[in-house]
Amino acid sequence: MDVLGDILRLLRTEGHIHGRLELRGPFGFSFPTEGGHFLIVTRGTCFLTIDGKEAAALEGGDFVFLPTSKPFSLSSSDDVEHVRDFNADEAESYVRTGVIAFDGGAGARVSLVSGCFTFPAPESYLLIEHLPAAVYLQASGPHATPWTNGIVQLIVHETTHSGLGATAVIDRLAEVLFVHALREHFGSACPDRTPSWLRALTDPRIGPSIRSIHSDPGRGWTVDELARSAGMSRSAFAARFKAVAGTTPLEHLTRWRMARAAGMMTGTRPAKLDVIAAAVGYESESSFRKAFREVMGASPSEYRGRVPESR
Repeated sequence: MDVLGDILRLLRTEGHIHGRLELRGPFGFSFPTEGGHFLIVTRGTCFLTIDGKEAAALEGGDFVFLPTSKPFSLSSSDDVEHVRDFNADEAESYVRTGVIAFDGGAGARVSLVSGCFTFPAPESYLLIEHLPAAVYLQASGPHATPWTNGIVQLIVHETTHSGLGATAVIDRLAEVLFVHALREHFGSACPDRTPSWLRALTDPRIGPSIRSIHSDPGRGWTVDELARSAGMSRSAFAARFKAVAGTTPLEHLTRWRMARAAGMMTGTRPAKLDVIAAAVGYESESSFRKAFREVMGASPSEYRGRVPESR
């Protein structure tokens, strides 16, 4: 089962380009907090600092996704002392032309494309809450692929030539980079070792159980059944699941069921509540309503009312 694909379908991710940054060092700029921001370095090298932590180098061809709304800044080197906001003229130019140009002197030139990914579905927390402050797709290094540079070069062409439909093309290309960045992150065995269901996906014993839950959330799963399929005792399975996923098996099952239910409520053809409840494993609407409120923080009717129908 394609778990990542299923998640992205639930979240209905959309990419949106803000514009280009044409900078010459020395420079240091802070950016407004915005969950889902992304940057594509199309030329040169710069340094990204998130929430005041140690700066990370970004090189030409690199893509970085910033899932949370932590403040971040870009600078021409890792020891730039003066970091400022964009001034009113720069901000106005960005809105009007889609370009911010800054010449700091005799330093190297850096070009970037900036934008954001929106996650209209409130259930997006299933993905976002377990991602690090930055998810990288690097153009060089052991995991680099030739097509990454090809996509970045196509983005460069579209941003500089502004042909018909250029914005739509760039948005879609950025979404491709986003999916591959998540794929690489998932495949890295989550090196920070923070318990999450994303980490659990890479565990040889727990990963298959997660996939089974996701593929058939309406089934009456029990811990005993999941443990047997993993070839473990009930107690050992439950302990290992909690250690790598950060929740119990049944807690994760409930959260995934509610995410599926939320998607069914707000799709282009919303299903009736009794149909949704049955599809995610509940025999009665009342028990489903209770579980939904506990997980999503709203009743099904409240949830429907606060999510735009256009989703």
